[in-house]
This record gives sequence, structure tokens and C-alpha cells, in this order.
Amino acid sequence: MPDIICRNCSGRYHETTDQFDPDKSPHGGMFRLKDKYKANGWEAFPEHSGVTGDAIECPDCGGPYQDITNRVKVDDVGAQRLAKTMVGQLNDAGAAVNDSPFDVPFAMTGDPEAQLLRLSDEGKTPTEIGGIVGKSPQWVGIHTKRLRG
Repeated sequence: MPDIICRNCSGRYHETTDQFDPDKSPHGGMFRLKDKYKANGWEAFPEHSGVTGDAIECPDCGGPYQDITNRVKVDDVGAQRLAKTMVGQLNDAGAAVNDSPFDVPFAMTGDPEAQLLRLSDEGKTPTEIGGIVGKSPQWVGIHTKRLRG
């Protein structure tokens, strides 16, 4: 499962669980303290849905995992790995999970290639598109050119 990255210290102490949904407000049941930290006696917030907000914090520095938009920072590589294992399935919202051959962010469900081209056709710059999909402008340019082939 993808790692959660602390926004304050960049530590990676928790991973997501099957309950994790990037489109929902985070709660303690979406995360699990990694076994190597549990084995060393580390403690963290309770891992159930009743734990929300600033209580979801880094066990090392105490910084909140979520930002002001209620989003947590997820390891993109881990999220892409998760998306590739879920090809052909539906997410909790009933939307098709990404089955793209491109490394499109997991948060983009449905038809990510069409979304990328639509944003480009709307006149958005690679920098603007990158901000929307969570990728660099270079990534956007490469993949847009590849799609237009």
C-alpha cells in the first residue's frame, strides 16, 4: 500500500489501508503504522474512523498529515503501483479505476487520457495542468504529445 508522507518532516511512518479514498476526508482507519515502527515500540493515533483532523499526525514530529484542504500527501509511486493492481475494478465511488498504460495519478479516475487532452484543449498550460493532476509540466508535455501521437 502507498506510504503517507509527513508534510512537516517528510517521514514515511504510515501506509494506507483498503479504506483509503483520496476523495474523502481522512480518518484513522485509512492508515496503518508500518510494522517496523510497531516492532520498535512506536505509538501513533488509533487506527479507526473516529480519529480525524489534527489527531491524524506524524508519530515522529507531531505534524498533521492533512493540509488545509483535508488531503494527505501520498507517495505517487506507491499510488501508481496500487492503481495498476486494481485495473478493471471500481473504486468506492463506483468510478472506473485507471487502466491507462501511462503513469497517470491514481486520483484521476475514469478516462485519464481524455481528461489530460481536455485540459490541454481548454488552453491550460502544462504548468496549470501539472498542478491539477499532481505532475510536473514536463510530465504533462511528454504525455500530451504521446497521446496526440
